[in-house]
Amino acid sequence: MSKRTLFAMATLISSCLQSGSEPYAGWEEVVVAEGGYSLRYLAPPWERDQTVPPPDLRLVVPFQHGTVPGLPAPPPAYELDVTTVPSAATEALAAAMQNTLGEGGDEIVETVAPFSTRSGLSGHEVMSKDSSSRFHRETFVAMPSGQVLLISVESNDDAGGRDVDDLLASLEALP
Repeated sequence: MSKRTLFAMATLISSCLQSGSEPYAGWEEVVVAEGGYSLRYLAPPWERDQTVPPPDLRLVVPFQHGTVPGLPAPPPAYELDVTTVPSAATEALAAAMQNTLGEGGDEIVETVAPFSTRSGLSGHEVMSKDSSSRFHRETFVAMPSGQVLLISVESNDDAGGRDVDDLLASLEALP
């Protein structure tokens, strides 16, 4: 093998190792300065809804099948909404659980569970399934600024999958 071939192979291998060691290599990052946070997402399939003004954020994975003329369009396969809530994370979680349990037909899939991001932010979350078989994941994260972010995921599939876990774990507070 020539030195040129060896150099090309070494360069290729090192570039693969570098991108593979980065947990969010190839992911888009949205910085919401007004909300004091950033979040990474894989695009596609996730798309940012530009109609939602900061500090809120909305990402969707569109429904991939055709629609029937005359019938309403189905909801997106996945929806993620980030909003701020005025109460402490535990109070907001308790209120959300009461609302979830109060809606007829909703079923708690997982009870209150601790949540943390790769950057060390923490909070709590609850997962439920409604009467139309849509999954809901409500994650409350206490931010260093004192505000609480509510990240709501609604989906046709289990909202507790690894792809959603990774997306939520990418949340970071801005300095």
